[in-house]
Amino acid sequence: MSIILSLMKYRLRPFLLALIAASAAIGFGTSYVIAQGNSEPSSEPTMDKPASVSHSHVLASAEAKLAAAIARYQVIAASGGWPHVPPGPSIKPGYHDNRVPLIRVALHTMGDYTGELSDSTLYDADVQQAVARFQERHGQEPDGALGKRTLEQMNVPVELRIAQMQASLEQMQAMAEPQDERYVLVNVAGYYLEAVQDGTPVLISRVIVGDRKNPTPLFTNAITDVQFNPSWHVPKRIAAEEIAAKMRRDPDYLVRAGFTVTDSSGGSVDPSTIDWSQVSKKHFPYRIRQRPGEENALGKIKFNIPDDYDVYLHSTSTPKLFAKADRALSHGCVRVQQARALAYFLMQGMAGWDRTRIDQAYDGSASRVVRLENPVPVYLVYWPSWVDDANTVHFHPDIYDRMKSRSAELQDQQVAPGTSLTAVRYLDASLRRN
Repeated sequence: MSIILSLMKYRLRPFLLALIAASAAIGFGTSYVIAQGNSEPSSEPTMDKPASVSHSHVLASAEAKLAAAIARYQVIAASGGWPHVPPGPSIKPGYHDNRVPLIRVALHTMGDYTGELSDSTLYDADVQQAVARFQERHGQEPDGALGKRTLEQMNVPVELRIAQMQASLEQMQAMAEPQDERYVLVNVAGYYLEAVQDGTPVLISRVIVGDRKNPTPLFTNAITDVQFNPSWHVPKRIAAEEIAAKMRRDPDYLVRAGFTVTDSSGGSVDPSTIDWSQVSKKHFPYRIRQRPGEENALGKIKFNIPDDYDVYLHSTSTPKLFAKADRALSHGCVRVQQARALAYFLMQGMAGWDRTRIDQAYDGSASRVVRLENPVPVYLVYWPSWVDDANTVHFHPDIYDRMKSRSAELQDQQVAPGTSLTAVRYLDASLRRN
């Protein structure tokens, strides 16, 4: 019953704890089973479902899935964790290195490697695929090569991984369960957006969020309107710092990129007449606006949120950046890769706005603002650790250092001796049904 006591700390719903207790009482086997037949690169180890029991509950919440992952990792900790791989030169496919057998064991323990464990020192295709899978789960470029950064993440002890999950779980528990039929959730630390309909994600999109100097704020609000072919009114700080620096290097930049400059009275100003070396945040008596078009930083569409941060969702004129693993690249707003699909979701059911008309507005050149008949709630959250719908556990960098101190406080937690995996196996099988 130690696993029950462990899970009770995470304030799981009563029916879930009852389910776990019932499965433990029946006395299923306790061996840890890693699924061998799943070839998906993003798959995480799964547990066998007890053959003699079924139930009707389907748990799709991020909280329940992360609690189950914590329980799995606590069992790994009780068994000694994964081995430490010594530092050394980078290893690429086809190389031989004496550390490769140890790498196989470490990745097998984590669930990323499902091939044969052997003493071969060859960094073969199976190891490369496992490393790429590990990199993807940890917010790195999945090139399959074992460099310094990947090795550092591989050597993070299981106790710290548990603490990181616990810190994210606390963030989830602090958030009220959305009661709305439709809402948008942005996991800033995870670089993804979910559009949820009746409790089911109907759209999952990559996003780009604020960089470390310009963190995306966390809040709950609502998207009130959609703006096709928006203008960009450049914030004064960006204008005084970044735009001014570009103009000092390239005096034709503003005109070439479709910007206009006005003074405080609204009169047009020729940017070539401004001494850009004399402007600052405290002294910038101009307004800069970028016209709609292919060069516009907001792309083809903007999703407005009435907040105090001047933060909103939008598309982008640089879509190639979505291919990056580290997507903390913006000034604070959230760039959405599947912005057109998000417009479909937000405007669903609005009279006169079927997909054909949305496409016409999106692909056209006219600027227009469409107010949503029913504003859609939006949640901006910060979960560096989470479990996706494929039951894959992710550990992304704590880009804003919001969780560092709390993770350190939680790291000393240990698994109680004799922990049984009965409940965890059954819970995982249940979660995989969603």
